Amino acid sequence: MNKIYRWKNAPAEKVEEPDIEIQNTQETEEIQETDDMENIVEEDMAEVGEKMQLISVLVSRLSDLSHYRAIDDIDFIIEAIGEKDYPGSPALDVLPSHDGIDSERREKVKEYIYCLKSWAEEKSVEDAVSEFKASEKLLRNTYSHLGELDEEKKALAQGLANDLDGKVSSPEDAILEIPDEEFIAQVYRNILGRDPDEDDFSLKLMELRRGKTRQELIKDVLESKESTRRMMAEIAEAIIESNGS
Repeated sequence: MNKIYRWKNAPAEKVEEPDIEIQNTQETEEIQETDDMENIVEEDMAEVGEKMQLISVLVSRLSDLSHYRAIDDIDFIIEAIGEKDYPGSPALDVLPSHDGIDSERREKVKEYIYCLKSWAEEKSVEDAVSEFKASEKLLRNTYSHLGELDEEKKALAQGLANDLDGKVSSPEDAILEIPDEEFIAQVYRNILGRDPDEDDFSLKLMELRRGKTRQELIKDVLESKESTRRMMAEIAEAIIESNGS
C-alpha cells in the first residue's frame, strides 16, 4: 500500500513545453517553401503556355508552300512543337510566293499531314508505316521530333496538319478520294438535281471501271441533253422572276 501511495504522490516528471516561437517559425518557413514551389510551377506553366501560343503563331505564319524553304519551315515547326519551346531567333520567315505548288511538293506535304495526324491519333509508328501513306523515314523522324503526346502538342500538331491540308487540298482531291458509287451519285445530284436511276448508275460505274476518268464522266453529264434542258429551264425561270418583279 505504501508503495502505491508513494507512486501516486510522487512528483510528476517535468515535461518541457515546446518552444512556440520556434514551432511557428518552422511552420512559416514550410508554408513559404510550399508557396515558392507553387509559384515556380505556375510560372513554368505560364511560360510553357506563352511558348505554345507563339508556336501557334508560327503555324499561321507558314508561308506559301511553293517556296523552296517551305519544307524546312514545316520541319522547324514540328521540332518546336515537340520541344514545346519557341526559339529566340526563329528560322521561319514569311517567304515570297511563287507559282503553283508542283505535284511532287504537294505529295510531300500530304505525307507530312499524314504523319502529324497519325501521331495525334496515337497511332503507332509501325501501324502508320504499314499503311504506306508516307515514307518510313519521314514518319519515324516526325514521331521522334514530336515526342510524347500531350494535349497541348496534340492541338498544335492537328492545327499544323489542318493548315497544310488547306494549302494543298483541291476540289480534285475530294473528287478522287471518294468511292466510285458515291462519286456517281454526287455528280447526278449536283448537275441534274436527282439521283441516278439503276440503269444510269450501272452504266457509269461500268465506264469508270473500264478506264474512263472522273473528269470525263463529269463532262459527259454536264453536256447531256438533260443537263442542257435543266440549265435552260433555270435561266428561263430566273428571267420570268426578274421581269415579274
